[in-house]
Amino acid sequence: MGSRLNALDVVDQLMLLPRTATGTAIHLAAKATAADDFADHTGQIVERPEAPTCHQCLAVIDKAFPTPVPDSRVGVLADLAATAVNDHGTAEIVGVPGDQMNALRRAVRAELRRRFGFSTRTFTQDGLLVVSSPETRRHR
Repeated sequence: MGSRLNALDVVDQLMLLPRTATGTAIHLAAKATAADDFADHTGQIVERPEAPTCHQCLAVIDKAFPTPVPDSRVGVLADLAATAVNDHGTAEIVGVPGDQMNALRRAVRAELRRRFGFSTRTFTQDGLLVVSSPETRRHR
């Protein structure tokens, strides 16, 4: 198979990290033929290994890592964010570590449902978590 450079063991199967010919997304790929050809999950034969950008492939990689332990301060932030969303309709939390983002999103949503019965929308980018609820506008 050659070098293990740019390869990753996923569920006991060696996967390459290739770029597709279109260059729009980078996928995990498994050996497709007896020759050293590799195909991604879309069935395309791929060549140059690189880091994946495809959401489906990133989800496969994510499952290979243990779930991070939520920080003890997530509950406090969730409480503060829920209060801000209730008062202002939105809250922005900056500097959220990537491994804590999902736990914080879940905690804020749960807190808003528990305290106010609100549905929420959350958006993330580069350590920023934005939480909003259109339902708060009806309750003012």
